[in-house]
Amino acid sequence: MSVRLTVTQRSEAGGASGKEVVLDDSVITLGRDKTCQVVLPQQAVSRNHARIIQEGTLYFLEDLGSAYGTKINGKALPKGEKELLRNGDVIAIAQYDVRFDKVVEIAPDVSDKTSFLARGALKDAMRGLAGGEERFLRYMNGPREGQRIEISEAQEHVFGRDEKEADVILKDDLVSRKHAKVRRDWSGTHVEDLGSRNGIKVNKKRVNRKALKDGDELEIGATRFVYVDPAEPPDEPAVSLSSESSAVVPAPS
Repeated sequence: MSVRLTVTQRSEAGGASGKEVVLDDSVITLGRDKTCQVVLPQQAVSRNHARIIQEGTLYFLEDLGSAYGTKINGKALPKGEKELLRNGDVIAIAQYDVRFDKVVEIAPDVSDKTSFLARGALKDAMRGLAGGEERFLRYMNGPREGQRIEISEAQEHVFGRDEKEADVILKDDLVSRKHAKVRRDWSGTHVEDLGSRNGIKVNKKRVNRKALKDGDELEIGATRFVYVDPAEPPDEPAVSLSSESSAVVPAPS
């Protein structure tokens, strides 16, 4: 799978000029240095400013300790943390906006039938890539960042602060003794609040119980997780009819 990055440079006059690139690298670096796949030639941009990292079918954004920071959809990205990228997300670096989209390349036959078949082929391919891999929750921040909690059939995980009552211990004053549980059964994977004081959030919204889908973000206290289901095809990826993969080098202002 490739990604399409659309780079727009904002100007003081309010106008904007954009360039587009399609890349299939597992790590894409954005910065001022000419070795970056996406070169943003402004002094406010660090030499190696940020990077996009592919993990399976998911993509994450990480700031590389830049001087002036990175924003995603208008919110500052904390240094040292990764943020899940979804189609249409906008990465802001200095005066540049970089729109992110997953793409799948198909032959330039634009008939509805061809487009439908291409989407079907992609979904079949994604199911094949799963190869029996287990579903899991990935820690998105904190000392366990990058670690996984495997979610198996008919298995329940209780999250909380109490070492005797919880399976997943979260040492956090915002977390109750028995805070929430995640369980998978025949109907799917669900998260449920267990009457906690501060609740749980899925994709930034507070919920009591919710089915989890591939790419959903779960927040319990200060800890963030992303749910990964390798067998679940991505939602309607963008379709690219171009195979261009050169670096983007917008003209300096």
